[in-house]
Amino acid sequence: MGLLLIGFSAPAGAATAPSPEVEDSGPTASPAKPDANDIPSETVSRFVEAYMAVVKLIESRELSLQQAETDTESRQMQQEIQAAALDLIQAQGLSLSDYWELLGLANSDPEFRDRVLAQIDEASP
Repeated sequence: MGLLLIGFSAPAGAATAPSPEVEDSGPTASPAKPDANDIPSETVSRFVEAYMAVVKLIESRELSLQQAETDTESRQMQQEIQAAALDLIQAQGLSLSDYWELLGLANSDPEFRDRVLAQIDEASP
């Protein structure tokens, strides 16, 4: 299950690669990573809900994306997935930069990853 968080960053990155504003959202981040213990459970829960919804979205569109016949069609589908993912993230009360920060933390901080994975396990059928 730990690979899910790491594995997700590649498809999401691929889907967001054409959009420079995703990469530009990070310069305001301070060099010090946020302390996983300082992140409220409510925020972790909202992140987990958003993350699971985005993963489900990507999985549901993956086959269509692979079957795109042209680069233009593929880019259009990626943009549609990006927009839908942003809607899912914002529906949980998170900004895109908050989501990326939490995803990065889940990928780099084992303690925070464990908190996220525990909630994913609880939410999974």
